[in-house]
Amino acid sequence: MASPLKTAKHSAIIEGEWKSAAEEEGAMSLEGARIKVRLKGPYRVDGPVTVVDVDGNEFELPAEVFALCRCGASRNKPFCDGSHREIGFEADTRAT
Repeated sequence: MASPLKTAKHSAIIEGEWKSAAEEEGAMSLEGARIKVRLKGPYRVDGPVTVVDVDGNEFELPAEVFALCRCGASRNKPFCDGSHREIGFEADTRAT
């Protein structure tokens, strides 16, 4: 059964099968995919996923491994363009 993960700030949905709870600190696993929360940076997505907008339209993915913005400053949302470095984005999100 597919379980979407919705990012509240960007209204993007990543679809896939939940494989298990986080297998590595700061990462969520989807069947065949891995999302890692990077320190002071974006979400790193590795593996086959589909990213769709609020209307269900698919984004063209830049590569099989890519980054999703979480600082809100990217000029290429929902993808990261490195703007977090320019604005001094700070985040220390850890799985508990």
